Amino acid sequence: QYHSEPFRSDLDVTIPKLVVAQYHATLPEYKDCRLVRNPIDLYDQKFFPKYNSRKIRIGYSPSTLEPVTIWADKGYIETVPILNKIKKIYGDLVEIDIITGVPFDDCLKRKALCNIFIDEVKTPSYHRSGLEALGMGIATICSIGNDVEKILLDVSKAPNNPFINVNYFQLESKLIELIETGLDNLMEIGYNNRVWMEKYWHPKTIADEYVSIYNEIIK
Repeated sequence: QYHSEPFRSDLDVTIPKLVVAQYHATLPEYKDCRLVRNPIDLYDQKFFPKYNSRKIRIGYSPSTLEPVTIWADKGYIETVPILNKIKKIYGDLVEIDIITGVPFDDCLKRKALCNIFIDEVKTPSYHRSGLEALGMGIATICSIGNDVEKILLDVSKAPNNPFINVNYFQLESKLIELIETGLDNLMEIGYNNRVWMEKYWHPKTIADEYVSIYNEIIK
């Protein structure tokens, strides 16, 4: 099962191959792979929605601060100045939480208190971080290309893409738009995202898909 860039992977294998249904599935190196989803344990307490109603909080948790490859780029260089500008515009009315260099559990605790979360706005793909935010009931921003969006909809059988789909050129104006709609609207978007995940990205459904594939292989 592939979940890395092709140059990091051994492609010359004869056993059945799977690839995670994110940007990887659009690459020609993985064209002979079956698509599988990245599950989120929605009913683990770590991913229960907290629905922070105190003040609008925007979160961003890039796993890398500098671009490594075209895909291993969380847009930190482009995103942080925009967040700093939003802070200058709104002052104490909005909180900004840039989460880096902390243990995973601490990251999740801080993420859960956000009303807006930015997966990343540089590459045309969603990631596990964005799926976690959707499951936590957070309005989640991510740049998603047409090919990846089609994959997302195909594997989920959902009628819509729950991510707020903007790139870094559009990020500032979209953040302002979301903030101006108010906290109640953001919480409603977040609630709908949680419902979407429970309906279209349920961990049991995804686990059953894996079990079915593995049973085919071992017969």
